[in-house]
Amino acid sequence: LADGLFKRVVGKSVGAYFRDEIGSPLHVDFLMGFGANEDGRVAELVHDGQPISGGPEHYNRYQTLAQVHTPQSLRLAGTRAWRAQGTPSAAGHGNGRSIATLYSALATDRRIEGIEIVSETALAAVT
Repeated sequence: LADGLFKRVVGKSVGAYFRDEIGSPLHVDFLMGFGANEDGRVAELVHDGQPISGGPEHYNRYQTLAQVHTPQSLRLAGTRAWRAQGTPSAAGHGNGRSIATLYSALATDRRIEGIEIVSETALAAVT
């Protein structure tokens, strides 16, 4: 829902906006929605085989709430369709360096390479 609203206001999806305004210019290798040409760079998700770590019957309260609007499963997350659609809250794909870069900016001065990626007010509103 929010991605659709964002697209109507900004003219592109959250993933396309991130790629064009943050990812590419600031060298953050993180994608939300991508073509089959990038599939070779994606690790497959696998379950660890431990019953306690899998299945809704083992979810805590927050995991249960997170599943209300966007249910996740290993079968869904590994599909080409999932990778292409790029739900901003659940289908981001990045390497360790990109994730560390993003979290570091959010935890400190909100900047990557000196460029503010989110305002203090916006960050405060969502945290």
